[in-house]
Amino acid sequence: MRAKHITKKDEVIMSALLQSVCYVFNIRETDIRLRSQDDKYVIPRQMFYYLGKTCYGISFTVMGTFVGQDHATAMHGKRKVQDQIDIKNRDWITTVDEIKKHLLSSMSDTNRELVIEQKIEDLKAELEIIRNLKNP
Repeated sequence: MRAKHITKKDEVIMSALLQSVCYVFNIRETDIRLRSQDDKYVIPRQMFYYLGKTCYGISFTVMGTFVGQDHATAMHGKRKVQDQIDIKNRDWITTVDEIKKHLLSSMSDTNRELVIEQKIEDLKAELEIIRNLKNP
């Protein structure tokens, strides 16, 4: 499902992220888009939401739409992974790291540049917020 408000950068990042999540969990991309409540598909979706939000700042609405879910499901999924990270669940931390490594190694140079450009834009926006807080 593709919404009109998904930017090209977000689409590239989410496609690559989804591929990496599916690779690490050994499932198909079509499986992750199922509405199944089976942990075999729910946990990978939750990892997708967590990494999409924490690493790339993609909105819950955009991520949910991308995999056929709503924003509340994406928010809940991200929170579930964050809870496991917060209690230092080694299995979940290791899985998140594996997905990140696969993602970076599998991206083309063009896609890597898009991700870097997105990070630069995010940092500029944060810097502007900080400047505005210092000089109201």
